[in-house]
Amino acid sequence: MKNKNSLLPYPVIVLAAGGDVDAINAVLKHYEGYIAVLSTRQLYDEYGNPHLCVDEELRRNKANHQNLDL
Repeated sequence: MKNKNSLLPYPVIVLAAGGDVDAINAVLKHYEGYIAVLSTRQLYDEYGNPHLCVDEELRRNKANHQNLDL
């Protein structure tokens, strides 16, 4: 389990900001849990029971948006 307070190393951030693909992937990997939480939606089945699901399209959009913000 990843340490809750773990930070990305500064050189990785600098490389990601510069467009390095491996560094960008490391940043996305670091934040994938957070992105999944932001992409979680409550859906209801045919009986009205609520279910939490990750909206994959929204998750991809957030990941792509994260990629553009670097």
